[in-house]
Amino acid sequence: MYVFTNNKLSDGGICRDQTEEWKGWMQVMFVWYHYFAAAEWYNWIRIYIAAYVWMTGFGNQPRLRKTVIYLYNMYIT
Repeated sequence: MYVFTNNKLSDGGICRDQTEEWKGWMQVMFVWYHYFAAAEWYNWIRIYIAAYVWMTGFGNQPRLRKTVIYLYNMYIT
């Protein structure tokens, strides 16, 4: 399911552009939640925050793994 970004990975996973877009929409919902004091959205906002943190780690992990492998190979060889 894609909202606006339509980049697909060969393995069927979610690309970083897609997770960044979702995180942006979550930020908008978080701001609206506080601006309008929508207490009935509290549980949804907690889920958004948990998903936001997970997607941040998800987006950084592949890049970090490539960097660590590159640095390891650079220093060992």
